[in-house]
Amino acid sequence: MPNFSRKYLNIILLSLLIIFLPWLENDQKSIGYFLLVLVSGIISLITDWKKIRLDIINLLFLLFLFVSSVSTVLSLSKARSFFELLRYLSYFLIFVNIRTLPLTLKIKLKKIYIFSIIINSILLSVIAWSFVMGRPLLFNPGSGMNLYYKSFGHNKLVDILLFSIPIVVMLFIKYKLEKHILYRILSVIFIFLISALLITVSKSGYMIVITMFILIGLYVQKLEIKKYFSYISFIILPVFLLYFLSIISSYSNISDWYPLLKIFYKPMYLDYRWDYMRISVKGLSYSPLFGMGLDNYRIINKLWQEKPYSWSTYGENHYLLLLTETGIFGGVIFSLIIILSLYTLFQTYVLDKRYKLEEIGILLALLASALHVFFSVDWQFLSIFLFFWTGLALLLPGTDIEQNGQNQIFVNSFRIISILLIVFGVTNLASYYFYTFGIRSNSNISLTASSKLGWMDFRRQMDIGRYYFLKKDDTNAFDYYTKSARLDPYNSSNYYFLGLINFQNEDIYNGTINYQKAVSLNPKELQLYLWEIFRNILKETGKSVDEEDIDTAIKYFRWNRNVFPKFTETVYGKDKLNIIDEDLVSNKIDISLKIKHFTDVSYYMNSPIRLSDEEIQLILKKIKINGKEIIDIISKKS
Repeated sequence: MPNFSRKYLNIILLSLLIIFLPWLENDQKSIGYFLLVLVSGIISLITDWKKIRLDIINLLFLLFLFVSSVSTVLSLSKARSFFELLRYLSYFLIFVNIRTLPLTLKIKLKKIYIFSIIINSILLSVIAWSFVMGRPLLFNPGSGMNLYYKSFGHNKLVDILLFSIPIVVMLFIKYKLEKHILYRILSVIFIFLISALLITVSKSGYMIVITMFILIGLYVQKLEIKKYFSYISFIILPVFLLYFLSIISSYSNISDWYPLLKIFYKPMYLDYRWDYMRISVKGLSYSPLFGMGLDNYRIINKLWQEKPYSWSTYGENHYLLLLTETGIFGGVIFSLIIILSLYTLFQTYVLDKRYKLEEIGILLALLASALHVFFSVDWQFLSIFLFFWTGLALLLPGTDIEQNGQNQIFVNSFRIISILLIVFGVTNLASYYFYTFGIRSNSNISLTASSKLGWMDFRRQMDIGRYYFLKKDDTNAFDYYTKSARLDPYNSSNYYFLGLINFQNEDIYNGTINYQKAVSLNPKELQLYLWEIFRNILKETGKSVDEEDIDTAIKYFRWNRNVFPKFTETVYGKDKLNIIDEDLVSNKIDISLKIKHFTDVSYYMNSPIRLSDEEIQLILKKIKINGKEIIDIISKKS
């Protein structure tokens, strides 16, 4: 294939990805993720790596990938880190490829890039407004990663608006100078996007947009259009400031003004960013050089969170996140890539007196995004991070060379990587297809094929396990949750379902151990599982009483009393703990009825019983030490 034709194919693939990826966002590393990996692999395979110059930015990116690879090998959850490493690798391949494009194709891609950002911002804003108006145009996606509805308590429409608003403003200025009718359309788009930004109720977003307005105002001082922009600045900016101050002064009851704003609004008292910073620093001290692995922040956040249900998947600060996950080496190198890239663009465009307004708009969008990730998780969205690296590559100087400049080992390495990415993307997309088909048609064969094709995807194994669990097929459910636990050993959900299946099948020992593992990974939220262990042992005590096997009942009781003294006091009464053995013998019926009352699963949820952190850790330690005593009780009973 001729070189120009290959580059044209790259443009087509990139264009499709840029336009449609915002609608395929998903936290589960699903179809959007695999398409990103597949397209990057195809682009890389048809790229002529011999003619690529590795400048300082490309080299730093490669070095970051190397450090991240080491971090993945040392990771707490290697499967999670591997999937996230492939995401960064995909962006690198796309980034390098765009930088090698000839100027004519770069101009075409830039137009598609701008069009995609603006049109997606408009469409996503329309959908967001439809939710606020109470007439949603799309289904409620729940907590999945998306750009039009809340994601993990946040509205992320602001992430794409931070790209589109600076670009629209600079295009407005450009076409106003050229006296082109498009400036009127852009003014309407601008007002609509500003209204969409208002309903995001994003305090950090407001601050960033205000900063961008100030920078634009400074930049256009010498342009004829400054009077028009001054009008925008002096009208829009105060409105933003007043609105921002009103939120600060009354953040606790804003959703009372208009209940549907609860879709987007997250009160400031639920903001745990300082706690996330504390956990990031603590995590960095745990593994300072290479971190604890990409996409592993959620593990330590659940473990060390200050309050129940306050943990974050990504920590609300991308730079701090990478310091924690890839250590000092990875965090510093990544920050250098961003700083050096933006500094190069500043020298190239801001200091240039030719006023390249489109490029300045993209630069401001990149700067806005790079600043906003100090407060948010923008770059965890596949499309937002793609917009960032694409925009950066379009503006940075090209790295293509006329003659072959790279050695064959380098070229072959990237060819092999490209082929592996394509295979990975195709097989996992096929796995996704077989999974959806298998769920809809109740086909065990399709689900087995999905599992085998996506054998590295712990999420797929868990999803299939959940399907069988709901179908009450305990054998298959247990097998798939076990596979998921092997791939992702720090996910408490796996151990919860394994333990639940164990208890349902009267495997008391393994149920206890699996619940103990689940609680140890998220102690502040999952102490209910400790009650579940206690409750199941209590049920066994009751069964033994009913069967008049008092010796076994007493052994179960003593095990519970040793491991769960607080729960035992609640059930039996503190004054009777020392004479309970006699009670079990002399008053079997009363004890049996009492046990049945306390084994009601709703009892704990409605009771004031709660354990301190110290009590939880002591119980976990006791289960670890005394767990095997349950096996002895069961074996002697049988």
